[in-house]
Amino acid sequence: MRYRTPNGSICRVEDHGYPLDRGCGPPRRSAGGRAGPGPAAEPRGLIAAAVTRYRREHDRYAKLAEMVAEKCRRLLEANAILGTVDARAKSPESLERKLEELLAGEPPAARAPEDLLDMVSDLAGVRVKTYVEADRDKVVEDIRLAFDGPGEGGEVDVEVKADPSRHYRAIHCQVILPPRDLAGRGANLQGTSCEIQVCSLLAHVWNEIEHNLVYKAANGEPSDEEMELLSALGALTKKGDEVLNALIAATRRRLARRTGEFADTFDFVARMRERFPMAHNFEMHALALLEELRAFGLTTPETVEEQLMHGDYQRESWNLFEAFRAHQLRTHDWGVVLDPGSSDHLLVLLLARRAPEVLRRHQSDKPRGRLPRIARLARRFAEMAAAPAGGR
Repeated sequence: MRYRTPNGSICRVEDHGYPLDRGCGPPRRSAGGRAGPGPAAEPRGLIAAAVTRYRREHDRYAKLAEMVAEKCRRLLEANAILGTVDARAKSPESLERKLEELLAGEPPAARAPEDLLDMVSDLAGVRVKTYVEADRDKVVEDIRLAFDGPGEGGEVDVEVKADPSRHYRAIHCQVILPPRDLAGRGANLQGTSCEIQVCSLLAHVWNEIEHNLVYKAANGEPSDEEMELLSALGALTKKGDEVLNALIAATRRRLARRTGEFADTFDFVARMRERFPMAHNFEMHALALLEELRAFGLTTPETVEEQLMHGDYQRESWNLFEAFRAHQLRTHDWGVVLDPGSSDHLLVLLLARRAPEVLRRHQSDKPRGRLPRIARLARRFAEMAAAPAGGR
């Protein structure tokens, strides 16, 4: 099957019969890997050499996993997505078992230890567990924008793990850190691949139980009773997802009635999203916008409305989107874009009034290096406002 991500790109949906949560899968090449293997080596000696080499590099993979995890945590916070992030480098003992499994069938034609290591996708692994299933696609889209991929063209490799006979649902992303993240402590991580697994908390619980009780069982096939109970547990996780969605919605309704200053990003989204019904994904980019509003003393819905939301502000927001796109078409500048389903609907109202101030604030904070997205948008809005009237 093929799967279309929210931005229209295509990724694979397949199940090769490998355990879905342990990085087992078809061979993957890390960025810059060799084109093809040579004659097969003796399996036991090759495994021992690969594990020995990996022991020397374990700290590097642990560092990569933590750097990728921290970046994922910032993505969740920036977009007000509820979830948790874990990171780990595969242990040498786990790698040895994995390689023995891979070579138990038809041995691959590998000629060196690194050829065998290239076949394991999760030497560095990160798991993002969202509170609800509905947020998985949002996280994957954020990952695609924040990371590079090891494949041709630098695209993140996205694979949906789905099996109708099981209750585990996850999306696996193979990523590398982009050049801007490699300075300093990341200098020796260029081209090294990390696997990010994105699943819901409840799907993760089911998979851990299924994996440890059934997949790892050393005493034969699971009984019919075990399978029936696992199926019942899977049904409970789906029902639990519905309950979690209802709970989050109830929390948002309660927060929407709060008064006073915004407590955090989740509170900000809950209290402002109803004012922009066209922004179905208002939480996207919400943290950066909230920080900007606070910098200008706009810390409550009332102060935001007073300063930014005048008259038919929803129509004004759409008009600003259209004007910005026209400016991009005229200047052929697509370095940064507005997201029509996001909190950018409120952001454009701020930039229409205070773009030069936003830009100056960030240039002062970061005189050298890459400006954050909100500052780059402010620069475009300032240019658009300064353009001759006939060109607008």
